[in-house]
Formats: sequence, structure tokens, C-alpha cells
Amino acid sequence: MRSRTADGAAASLRRVECDHLPGGIVTRYYRNASRLRAPKTMPKPAARVLDLTTHLAPAMPGTGSPNVFIGGQPAWRTMIDIHTCAIPIAPPFPAPHGPEICYLGSTTVLVNFQMACRMLDILQGLGPPNPFMIGMVTVEIGDIGFGLASPASINAFATAMRAISKNWGAMNAAQRLAAMQAALNASLPPGMPALTLTSSALPATTWGQLDFATWSVQINQSLLSGGALTEDQFANLTMTVYHETRHGEQWWNAAQHQAANGTPANRIASNMGIPQSVGTAAAANPAPRGTSQGAMGEAVQESVYGSRSGYRNDVLNDATNHYDQYRALPEEEDAWRQGDAAEQAFRNTP
Repeated sequence: MRSRTADGAAASLRRVECDHLPGGIVTRYYRNASRLRAPKTMPKPAARVLDLTTHLAPAMPGTGSPNVFIGGQPAWRTMIDIHTCAIPIAPPFPAPHGPEICYLGSTTVLVNFQMACRMLDILQGLGPPNPFMIGMVTVEIGDIGFGLASPASINAFATAMRAISKNWGAMNAAQRLAAMQAALNASLPPGMPALTLTSSALPATTWGQLDFATWSVQINQSLLSGGALTEDQFANLTMTVYHETRHGEQWWNAAQHQAANGTPANRIASNMGIPQSVGTAAAANPAPRGTSQGAMGEAVQESVYGSRSGYRNDVLNDATNHYDQYRALPEEEDAWRQGDAAEQAFRNTP
């Protein structure tokens, strides 16, 4: 979320740029947006049981993979391996940080049906984000990306946005919106219902937000109806649209995850507060365990609608004072990563 909010019908969420607040809005939160730029998705050392975390405690007990060993230690996996970080939260809350779980690792390297964890992937509990500090330096795990995270999709969208930027002054607001819609549709993964780009009266600090209840990405109307945009402004618009659309893909993956678990289309729609048509499409395109889409869907489901939803809402309700926690939410970490990649690709396109 880059300053957004989202409300989930059954989940009572909230809205703040890439936040999912009650009502179906996911917004982008821009405060200090440049402070925590998402790292490039280059290969990183594999994380294992007993590897040191930023809180200076070895990751344990895990228990780690029972059949995948890296340098003699079990590989650490998202969602199921648990770190009992005993470091206390600052007074007056003496409770320990743990238990902590990593919710986002390599989306394209899975271990026992879960994302493989690496150095800098983040363990989360009740305290501050706790990335793995080290990993097995001789075994690196990459992430080639899937869907909107694939290099082909990112580059195609960036190229289209560069062409739009060159003709921006000759188009009216409706033409600008239609051109970006066409660029976005061309980048979406097969089977995913297209998100509709709409012009909306948003706060000045909110350039765009996902409204999953209407399956749309809202763009600040002042950007569409105004005059020329600077290079930086157009790069940020590119990032915003891609960031918010990646949120849409995450919600799509969560719906696919529910479908793979046997949830019927009408229940998927009501559980998530998404249109019935999207629930029906998900039921026809389930994402089972062992797929990148299924792993992402499980992580988003847990963060937005599952046991972490209360924590997530607390963070989003006070994102200014919990910015690091906000950026560490799995859906935000992933969306910022892809949005930043789209922005960089736009800047690199002549």
C-alpha cells in the first residue's frame, strides 16, 4: 500500500495506501516513502534454523524443513516455521517479541510447499520487524517473480507508460486513463479478472488506491486532469499504478488459495468482500499448495483476513508511528518491491 486503506466486508479492515481497511480500500502510504526502498530481488543467502536474526537471537526452534538441509541445517520456511524471539518489547510491555513467523520469502523457490526464506527476509511477531541477519553464504536463493512480478510484465508496463508519458500533453483525462488501462491489461497474468482504473477525488497525498470491493484501482483525478507531469511525477505514477495493481493480484491469489481449499465461489466473495465475478473466476482458477500463487495467497490471507488481521489493522491505524511494521507487512513488502521495479524500469526506458 502506498498510502491507502482497505475495508474487507467480513474482515473489518481499514484503508491506507496499501492497507486493507474496512470497506474494501487499499491505499498507498507515502510518508518517508524513499526511506525504505525495497531491495532488488537479487539472490540472497538461504536462511536456516539457528541463523542469526537482527534481534541477535538465533532462529529457533523452527523446526525447519525435515528433508531440505542447507549447510547441514534445516531450511527455514514461511508460514510454518516459528522463531521464539525472547527479547522483550520495550516497557511498559514486558512480553517477548515472539513467537515470530516469516510471511514472505522467495515467491518462486518453495520448500515443502512454502516460500524459502533468505537473509533479509523478515520474521514478524509482536515486536519490531526482525530480518534474518545472515544465511548460508554459499547457497543463494533468488526470486524470478510471477505474474506482475515477472520481468517481462514489469518491462512491458514500463515501456507502455513511457510511450504514454510522451503523448500525455495531447490527451484529455479520459484518454489518459484509457491508455493506462490498456497498458495494465496487457501486463495482467492469465485468468485474473481485469482491474478497472477509475478517476477519483482522493486526498492530495494519495495518488492511488485499490478498492477490492469494486475490483478497481482509483487514481487521483488531479493527476489525470492536470497539465504536464515531471519525469519524477510520471515515474511515481507508474509505481503507484503497478503497486496498487499488484495488491489486486495478491487479493486474487488469496481468492485462488481459498478456491484450492474447496471454498465455493459465493463464499470466497463474501469472505473477502470482493465481487462475485472475481470469486467465480477464482473458483475456476484455483492456486493449490506448491505453486507461487498459492503460497502468496496463503500469506495474504493470513495477514489480511486471518490471525494477523488484528495486528495489521493496528499498524495501519497508526502507520505514521509504525512505518517499519507497515512496510514489513507481506502484502506491502511485495507491492513496494514490484512498484519500485516498475518505476526503475520506466526511468531506464528511453
